[in-house]
Order: sequence, then C-alpha cells, then structure tokens
Amino acid sequence: MNAGRPPDRNCVQLPNTGRLTDRLPHRELSETHLKSNDLLGREYRSFDGQRRWELLFEHVLIVILDTGMKRGTDYNLVGIDTRNLCVVWSVGGVVESVDQYDGIVNVWVEDGRLWAGTWSDTVYQIEHETGRSLKQEWRK
Repeated sequence: MNAGRPPDRNCVQLPNTGRLTDRLPHRELSETHLKSNDLLGREYRSFDGQRRWELLFEHVLIVILDTGMKRGTDYNLVGIDTRNLCVVWSVGGVVESVDQYDGIVNVWVEDGRLWAGTWSDTVYQIEHETGRSLKQEWRK
C-alpha cells in the first residue's frame, strides 16, 4: 500500500512483488526503498515534466523518471499498464549510499527481453509485467 499517497482514483492498487531490491538477500529496507511505494498506483499524467525516457513493451510503458535525486538509491524506473495508465511496479539502483547516486540510467530490449542498467554498471533482465528481476549481471 502507498504509505504517503493514496492511489489515483482511476488506478487499482496492485501488490508490488517484483521490485529488484526485494530479491536481494538479507537486506533491510531503507527509508528511500519504502518511499518508492509512493509511485505505485499513480497515474501516467502525474509524471508530466519528469519523464526522461519511455519504451512501450507489449502492454507496459516503461518510463525512466527524472526525479532530481543526486545522491542515494533512486527508484526511477516505473512500469505503467497501458490499459489503465497506472504504475504497477517501480525499481531502482542497488547501491544504498548517501554519498553516491545509483538509479536506472538506461533500458533496452535485447533478443525480445527487457533489460535495465544502473549507474553502478549493474544490469537486470526485468519481467515487464511485474518488474521482477529475472537475471542480474555486472557489465562495464
């Protein structure tokens, strides 16, 4: 559930089971991680002026947001269901530090699979409907 903001009235709140950081073992959820839940259930139009890059993949619009964050883990990639134009998942970087930035900086399709890369050179194969990480690699 969204702790800080209710879902927009046209959106159905879905459980967020596919976040990249939810798959990392023995990790405490940070304040930033918990705040990323605020994106779930928001409408596409609520990101006017913040959309840096978009990719339509089947019925999910993948959007990299320009959040203005300069340090810390940025949960700036959202999956928006085109059937209701609402956010169904959000993901971000994996390095949690107040001294450096880590967020999603690029997204691409390779061999019919969705991939996202972070500032720290970690790349993820992402399941487009849930945002779940299917594979993780470090590439330089």
